[in-house]
Amino acid sequence: MTLPATCRHADTVPVEVRDSLDAGTVPTTVPTTVVAHICRGCHETLPAAWGCTDCSWVEERAMCEPVPRLLLAHPCQEHA
Repeated sequence: MTLPATCRHADTVPVEVRDSLDAGTVPTTVPTTVVAHICRGCHETLPAAWGCTDCSWVEERAMCEPVPRLLLAHPCQEHA
């Protein structure tokens, strides 16, 4: 069962993983990959492509839902 959409997820934080670790030392230049986003308002886990304007998104709204859900329709090359 999915909960109804009640948040627009405007304030999100990226969840990043480091691409490599160097024997326990973590320099600030180690590249990272965004694997998801977390909404600060409702704490919902959102896809890695959240907020990307190059991806195509589709709005889905169930009857009487105040806020539509955004679903990734077609990812850009970076998020494919």
